Amino acid sequence: MTKKWMITLGILMLFNRILFAQKHDSIQLDFSQYLETVKHNNLEYAAQKFNVDLAETEIIGSKAFPDPELQFAYFDNGESKKQLGVGYTGEIDWTIELGGKRKARVNLAKSQYELTKLILSDYFKNLKADASLIFLEAIYKKEILNVKQNSYQMMKEFAAADSIRFKLGVITETDARQSKLEASTFANEIIQAQTDYLSAKNKMKLFMGMDNQENSLNPFAELKNFQEDYIEDDLINIALNNRSDLMVAMQNKNVSQQLIELAKANRKIDLGINLAIDHTTVARNPDAFTPQFTQIKGGLSIPLKFSNRYNNELKMAQIQFKQNETVIKQVELQIKSEVKESILQYENYRKQAQQFNLKMLDEAKLILDAKKYSYKRGNSSLLETLDAQRSYNEIQTNYLETLYNCAVANIILNKVIGN
Repeated sequence: MTKKWMITLGILMLFNRILFAQKHDSIQLDFSQYLETVKHNNLEYAAQKFNVDLAETEIIGSKAFPDPELQFAYFDNGESKKQLGVGYTGEIDWTIELGGKRKARVNLAKSQYELTKLILSDYFKNLKADASLIFLEAIYKKEILNVKQNSYQMMKEFAAADSIRFKLGVITETDARQSKLEASTFANEIIQAQTDYLSAKNKMKLFMGMDNQENSLNPFAELKNFQEDYIEDDLINIALNNRSDLMVAMQNKNVSQQLIELAKANRKIDLGINLAIDHTTVARNPDAFTPQFTQIKGGLSIPLKFSNRYNNELKMAQIQFKQNETVIKQVELQIKSEVKESILQYENYRKQAQQFNLKMLDEAKLILDAKKYSYKRGNSSLLETLDAQRSYNEIQTNYLETLYNCAVANIILNKVIGN
């Protein structure tokens, strides 16, 4: 009884493992799920996020005051031979910054922090666009693979049927061999299509931060769903408000302004405060007897800023500010040009997709079915049937390529407008 129970338990465990493997070996992934995974798991993006943490740390560092300086000294006036005593000194020096230097440093650090966040945002938008293109490539390769597999399945059935028909004397041996040859040809095309599809999925895994040895992916989407209606003027306004590179250019201008303020503050003098105490022991030399004494000193140090004659720091900051103003104008012009070019390309591919006569697919399928039926009845040749199959495959492939190009153009257009 125990042995039977162990065997039954083993079978159940094996069955559960099979079900688990079937459930988890393939990850069903739509477009939104894929982008969300890229956002949270992409390793390059995760590394870029540390730049924001570093910039935030710089703000904390910029708030620090200058450190005081503490000095100690010991001196010997020749106590062992001349009995003139020994002494100790202690001194503390502290620089007091004037002219708002600390405030200028803090404002600069905050401005650089905002710049770093914008750079990260721009990085992610580019990453999102690149990842989206890889997803579309995978969907396109998957559809091409389906076309190849359907063609192979048809020819495989033809080859099996023709082998029987040849034995029955209905067709010649040449036709039977031709069927097998065509089936082998379609099988080779499947191998290449599978390789292309697997390569695209491996690229997806890289964007998702997954190891190639991990569970396989099964992306699904309709290429025809990646189409939208756009108005050019609206897109230009959206791009001017959304484009991260324009925001980065504007923030660079703000950083330059803060550099100017810091350069002006650095030209102001700083005060040095010092407090010192000297203690000398008694001098017992009869020729120079001196009682012990303690001396307390305090004072200010004022630097003479002759270096202000060479205001290179301020001039460089002002030049950089003007440079960034010019860069902003150039980026704005570039954005308008890119939007116009991208929408032109998108509308071109979209018109091709819309003008693609879907009836062509239906008609080609009807012709193929008719040829297959006619061939099975011996009323048409194998060559005519193969021509119909290739024509149908070509129309399917052209249609998928048109939808793919339109979807790619749409992704690029969304990247250009900063979505």
